[in-house]
Amino acid sequence: MRPRKLGILCYPTLGGSARVATELARYWAHAGVEVQLLGYERAPGLDPAVHFRHVHVAEYPLFRYPPYDLALAAEIVELHESKGVACFHAHYALPHALALELADRMLGGGRLYWVTTLHGTDITLLGGHPAYRRALGYGLRASGAVTAVSRSLAEETQALLHLEREVRVVPNFVSVPELGRRVDPAWLSASGEQERCIVHVSTLRAVKRVLDLIDAFALLRQRLPVRLRIVGEGPQRSLSEARARELGLAPFIDFLGELKEPEQLLRDADLYCFSSRTESFGLGLLEAMAMGIPVLGPRVGGVPELLGPELSDWLVEPARPLALARAAESLLTDASAWRRASELGRARAREQFRIEAAIAGYEAAFAEAKVQSGFSGGRL
Repeated sequence: MRPRKLGILCYPTLGGSARVATELARYWAHAGVEVQLLGYERAPGLDPAVHFRHVHVAEYPLFRYPPYDLALAAEIVELHESKGVACFHAHYALPHALALELADRMLGGGRLYWVTTLHGTDITLLGGHPAYRRALGYGLRASGAVTAVSRSLAEETQALLHLEREVRVVPNFVSVPELGRRVDPAWLSASGEQERCIVHVSTLRAVKRVLDLIDAFALLRQRLPVRLRIVGEGPQRSLSEARARELGLAPFIDFLGELKEPEQLLRDADLYCFSSRTESFGLGLLEAMAMGIPVLGPRVGGVPELLGPELSDWLVEPARPLALARAAESLLTDASAWRRASELGRARAREQFRIEAAIAGYEAAFAEAKVQSGFSGGRL
């Protein structure tokens, strides 16, 4: 079911959940849906065809933490009353699912229906925290439908929160025409010791274990001329920079901060490497695969689902910098292995993870949500 009007809630960051939300918003807006995206800031890269609704959060000395969830609920009510929007898509469970439940109650109940999409850390980190677990479970039970970006995340959600309801799996996607292909690197055919380039893109939080990646890079650097480029900002950046200096690697590791279009950097990469403790999907991995860049990292979460059996041989056990370094050396010194990983990854990304499949999955979830929520508002 494709709604005529749709509200989308997401965090306005450069992380995967916002990038997926804004790309879905763009697709639906250009397909004739009136799309409103709500947030405390405009999300990066938001298409002009998508209407942005700024959620104003009042500053008040009594509030140590401004109540964004209450302001968001009030804005949802206003959007419903002024524009007739009844269908919503919440990306990241907290606080979006709870704000929607509160808004619907403020409207008298049965006036809204929504799908909550789980992207990863809203479950893998917050779901296990005693301060949030019960609220998170309540928000998911109140949602008309719940989706997750991988089977691994869906199963973890059901187990962690004792959630008996179905969690639909709708994988992330790539916009195929917009991503080019990485030209074969010079070292594949030329003699000599050309420098290889490894790229890592993340939010640099503790769960990403960037220090493991730097330790692996230190081992690899002893055997190959290689450079590491790290894209992203987060609480682990200063620790990562300190580790690079401590190991004498500062001249060979570039900390590039946030880039609005990291795919431009990927076109020069020989390898995309990650070292996460958990990774529910990994949008950056998928984008690298779509460009023909081999992907290497630990066998965690939804990554085996993303890579498939044909590429899972390049996954290693988590928190093993030596294993990561050895696997990287194998790929960066064996031209046939590199080409095979490049071709298989590109084909899988472009054939199995298209936006059209995600659109169909979410529109089926909207139809389920409308029925399950007891919607009686008469608006779309």
